[in-house]
Amino acid sequence: GKVVCTVNVLNGREKEARMYVNGGSAGHLPGGPSRLIDSSGNQWPVEEIEIGKQRRSYVSERFLPQLPLNVHFIAKDLPDSVTSVSLEIGISGFSKSPVVRDIGVTR
Repeated sequence: GKVVCTVNVLNGREKEARMYVNGGSAGHLPGGPSRLIDSSGNQWPVEEIEIGKQRRSYVSERFLPQLPLNVHFIAKDLPDSVTSVSLEIGISGFSKSPVVRDIGVTR
């Protein structure tokens, strides 16, 4: 079924930052694709990313200093047997993708 992972992103710098967050179909963009990975190593691409009213395969957004924003990562076709996942986040301009581990899946 469909899974939505919400990550609260905070720009801890003193200046505004612009980030390009890549979905699974945006693998051609620098930073690589975002994907979900279960404890058995199975992978699902993040098909859409939603920030505010933007919902696409990749999203460009301004992150103001010290202001948290929710970023929603949407993947489909995860089996009901999957109870937790890790999220690899593809961000253009980052040499390493951030990973959020052991996210519980509730349906």
